[in-house]
Amino acid sequence: MRGRRSFTEEEVIMLRLLVRLKAVADPDARTVLEGKMETLGFFPEDFKLDYPSLSAVQFEDLVGAGSIRVYC
Repeated sequence: MRGRRSFTEEEVIMLRLLVRLKAVADPDARTVLEGKMETLGFFPEDFKLDYPSLSAVQFEDLVGAGSIRVYC
């Protein structure tokens, strides 16, 4: 595991935004957005996912299932 599994509420909000932006971004912008996610400590491969297939629904499923823990 390279990243974290626990994030603050603010970090989860930022990750949600980054995941949604990545879905509509051009390839160069996707690379930048993925770098920002990694800076926050989020690596999809820690959850058996990869960046190209990561969707907002998958991210929300991780949060809902408790795979990503949110703390204050």
